[in-house]
Amino acid sequence: MTNAIPFPYAADGKRYHTWNCHLQQTFGPNVFKVALDGRFDCPNRDGTVTYGDCTFCSAARSGDFGPMWSVNKWEGLNAIDAELKRRDSFQGKRREQGVANAWPS
Repeated sequence: MTNAIPFPYAADGKRYHTWNCHLQQTFGPNVFKVALDGRFDCPNRDGTVTYGDCTFCSAARSGDFGPMWSVNKWEGLNAIDAELKRRDSFQGKRREQGVANAWPS
């Protein structure tokens, strides 16, 4: 008996075509969201959309948890790429040692 996916349009077994499934079919299995500091304020906070605080932003501004743009935006993206490679290398060593994954594959 094989474990066939019942819905041919969704590789993750859902009844609908998910965004995750689309990204995996387009770019491969590892697609990450990257937090970027765009140096702009939250539209909910400045009143252009609505009033009050936003649940996604911190008290400082939108995206302040992302890397700061120093001189070049590519430096920030390269730093994120290096961190992901470091993490993947660490996971490879953990797999070799037979240790359970800390992150989903």
